[in-house]
Amino acid sequence: MKVETTEKIKTILKNSVDSTLNRIKKKKSFRPFHEALLSKAIVDAAAFERSFSTSFGQGAVEEIATLVALDAGYEVERQKVTFVNVYKGALDEIRRNLNSLREGEKRPDWKREITRVSAYNKGDTEVLRVISDLYLKKEE
Repeated sequence: MKVETTEKIKTILKNSVDSTLNRIKKKKSFRPFHEALLSKAIVDAAAFERSFSTSFGQGAVEEIATLVALDAGYEVERQKVTFVNVYKGALDEIRRNLNSLREGEKRPDWKREITRVSAYNKGDTEVLRVISDLYLKKEE
């Protein structure tokens, strides 16, 4: 990885931590039940972690992934919108599978799920809009 890329990543990480600390300093919260059960240090650490994880996952991760991908020679597009045709039978199978997983009726089984969804390869299709947080493309 290029030194310039590494330095940019360090800056993103430092800024993420600094902005979280500034946000927490400004935002005073009163948590009597938490503080009755836990020390103030633990409550403060938990607040920092929650705030940091949220902001880090919403922006910094994509920024860092973009830098790494560009450094490796990929074309990068964030929030890329793609339209795909999916067989209606496959969509129904996906919905059935998701409902079964949500209800705890079965455990995830990637190979089985792919096989069952892929079996629907004929019939009517539906156009779906897919948004990719980070879309990578590399010419070979």
